[in-house]
Amino acid sequence: MTAYTGPNTNFGGLTLAEVNDAYVSDNGGENYVFNSAMDDVGGTIEVLGDWDAIVYTRQESEVDVVTTGSGDDQINTGGKADVINAGDGDDIVRGGPGGDNIRGGRGADILILGEGTDVVNYIADPDVGVFGEGGDLEVGVADQIVDFNQHENDILRIDLQGDLGASVEYDAHTGEVIVTDGTGTSSVIANLDSNLHVDIDNLGDGVWTLM
Repeated sequence: MTAYTGPNTNFGGLTLAEVNDAYVSDNGGENYVFNSAMDDVGGTIEVLGDWDAIVYTRQESEVDVVTTGSGDDQINTGGKADVINAGDGDDIVRGGPGGDNIRGGRGADILILGEGTDVVNYIADPDVGVFGEGGDLEVGVADQIVDFNQHENDILRIDLQGDLGASVEYDAHTGEVIVTDGTGTSSVIANLDSNLHVDIDNLGDGVWTLM
């Protein structure tokens, strides 16, 4: 795994840190990470801390695994089936044309799915409850999910960590995805397009899917 805490060298007018298969730069206060792996090799990138990272991976590389910290990050992945964990913060994720596995984490994220069968994951706090600080769900905070496409079999997977009294619904008029925990507390967790024909399945043990 390649981990970054900040840039340390200069390259082509940008301040860069080169470790294994990626570069990090600090360009006028904006932090960039570039995956420079060979075209047929994926990379693993972990951005540590609360700095606002802008991550790019090669369009041609195989599966990339990208994890960012608590900053307001931007993640741009290539054309394969990538694994993205954006962490805390108000992030922007552009998943590209592959079938990606995306976890936006806490914060009001913008998740742009693109082509392919994508899976968007939400995981609740396993100890405190559905809306606890240790999970992805916050009362009053919702993600914007762009290009949630049933024809591509995109999936929203919501793991409420065993709260068997909880429920999930989709409001076709507004496009809101609403979670209600076992105590009756409700919040919109995501906004999809309105008027979708969404199938909601309770898989048991507090796990729900929308597709």
